[in-house]
Amino acid sequence: MASRAEDTLNDRRDGPRTRSVLALGKIVHAGREHIAIVRDIASGGLKIEMIDPPEPGSYVIVEMLGLNPTPARVAWRRDRQAGLAFSMPQEVERMCRRGRDESGTAARGPRFTIAARATLRVDGRAVPIDVVNISAGGARLRGLVGVAANLPASLELRRGKGAWSGYIRWLDGADAGFSFTPPLDFRTLLDTVQSSSVPIGRS
Repeated sequence: MASRAEDTLNDRRDGPRTRSVLALGKIVHAGREHIAIVRDIASGGLKIEMIDPPEPGSYVIVEMLGLNPTPARVAWRRDRQAGLAFSMPQEVERMCRRGRDESGTAARGPRFTIAARATLRVDGRAVPIDVVNISAGGARLRGLVGVAANLPASLELRRGKGAWSGYIRWLDGADAGFSFTPPLDFRTLLDTVQSSSVPIGRS
């Protein structure tokens, strides 16, 4: 018998309770972070697509723009798609909201923990740094000193793979926030996370 989450995410008779979207999501399972595409959202769960979804019955943490990290259970899986059932109902309107959240803070997409060496080219210098997390909009850099904020720069994660343009948005000791201009596309972000991801807590 199909679960309520599966019915909700596949039965179009639900009308307004289910919304079709195309959004970037983060799935935390077995101590690692994974990229997913969120296809449908409902108060009871999500339909996602990812390279290797967890088996039905698995428990995960799901996060996306408009949804803070939230516990969910894998209700079903078919090829690269899966249905996730929230442990508690969520507000569909909040998950669809873009721009700023209820507190007025600018909403941002999920960030992924990675461990990668990179070169930051800024102010005529080539500075070796560590990248400790990344999202479509930016990255957290570690090991940067003697550089001012708001400077244009480029970030080269792998030699010969090109550089990403952007600017240094903020500084906090030896850490810095780097904003990509333009944001990374899904394929680039997916390749980067897959090649540089680490178990949670080891960055």
